[in-house]
Amino acid sequence: MYTKPIAVILILVASSAWVSAHDTGHHADMTRTTLTDLKFGEDAIRATQVANWLTDYYSAPNSTVTKDEFEKLHFDDVFNTTDVRSYWNQFAINTQAAVVQAAKDRDTLKFIMLLGLSLHTVQDFYTHSNWPEKHPRSAGYRTATWWSSPVSSDTDIYTGWYPNAMYPDRPSYSKQDHGDYFYGLNKDSYVRPKWDEGYIFAFAASEEWAIALCAWAEAANPGFVDQVRAYQAGGNRSKLDYDVQASYRISEWVSLGVFDDKVDGHWKGNHSGRIASFLPFVTAWMASPDSPYVKAVKTDRYQLLLTRGLYTKNAPSGAVPTIAPVKLDKVAVSVRTLHLNYVGSGGFTFSPTYYALLDLKSTSGNQSFIEAMQKRGAKDFDTSWWTMHFVDRANLVPGKSPVAVRYGLYNEDSGGWPLPGSSDRHFNIKGSNDQDKDIRFNFDPITQECQGDINGVHDREANAAAVSGKTNFSASAKLLIRSDPLVAR
Repeated sequence: MYTKPIAVILILVASSAWVSAHDTGHHADMTRTTLTDLKFGEDAIRATQVANWLTDYYSAPNSTVTKDEFEKLHFDDVFNTTDVRSYWNQFAINTQAAVVQAAKDRDTLKFIMLLGLSLHTVQDFYTHSNWPEKHPRSAGYRTATWWSSPVSSDTDIYTGWYPNAMYPDRPSYSKQDHGDYFYGLNKDSYVRPKWDEGYIFAFAASEEWAIALCAWAEAANPGFVDQVRAYQAGGNRSKLDYDVQASYRISEWVSLGVFDDKVDGHWKGNHSGRIASFLPFVTAWMASPDSPYVKAVKTDRYQLLLTRGLYTKNAPSGAVPTIAPVKLDKVAVSVRTLHLNYVGSGGFTFSPTYYALLDLKSTSGNQSFIEAMQKRGAKDFDTSWWTMHFVDRANLVPGKSPVAVRYGLYNEDSGGWPLPGSSDRHFNIKGSNDQDKDIRFNFDPITQECQGDINGVHDREANAAAVSGKTNFSASAKLLIRSDPLVAR
């Protein structure tokens, strides 16, 4: 067992590995949207999100849980189209074999873990590669995936170089670094250029991949997928709750403090790192009894079923399964926060730590979003928050199928869970003195019009909506709200 000082040092070293992958919050959001579309229940969704996050957590330098194998599940360091194709083919073969066996064994948890682990890899490809550059946006967001839009051998598709056990040094044939929040090929967070395009590609690929896995499992054992959808954590629900909390708090607070100011949060972008909160939380979570989800990778090591033969120069071992293209007849509704400012009275020494909670309700379902806490040391600054919700186009009727938006802004004063924390203060951004401090409005994805606490069209930075509170603890924000179609090409 490590002594406490050594453990703290190892945690600090580990944190440096969590800043170069598709951010936890984005993985979690698109995974939830995908599984909601496929009618998964709440416990099944949350367990899948935890499995997705553990792929990052156990890629850390101090990991004793097959670290070198977990590194292979981020789709980094694949430098040409031929090797990308080989990776995809072997990964599909491995995944199909593993989920078919899980179905035959009626092992619902194993299937869920394999789904979450493999979705992480699928999602990473579209933010770690030049796929968005090779499939530029025109009218609407494109949803072409590797499987639905095969590329010719003369199309140069690659991912960036990221240092790991396989490639500790950048090889001469690498074309670009993976990078971080400030440079490189990655589109891992909305602080990076083309994040929105990479996110859409990854979401489309998630739907395609999850549907394929369910089809393989159902063919092997009819009725099994319904059992997966209905998965209940039962007596392990408190452990699942703790793992979900850990996926947020560890990602949010990860920091190296004064040792490296670039390691500053990993939920959705930077500026949320808080080493004084991170160290006690991650230490306590690591010391707690392992949940079944952690045991699945620490003891059962399901991840090894997915990594067989990856990064080898050999031909894929087996027949490559069919992954059918999926047409997403949807629109993407975006709520972007462009600027924040504290406008409350007094508080000259007050340094806000803003975070936002958004609820979006539509004919396609409801989803809640957490925008990353911002620890800027300032009251007034631009921000990159970008919430994206998907609505089925077939359900849209002008004026009759609005998206209902509730936007709440908070100050992180505690580490309470669930959010808002037990003592987190609630900014008034509504401009009235009643008890409801949030803004609420309906957005029409067809006309782009808002009605409610925000009215009119606010679909560009030039016409962004301005909201502001008037009480002692108030803030102002500028919001952009728009919809864009998803196009299958």
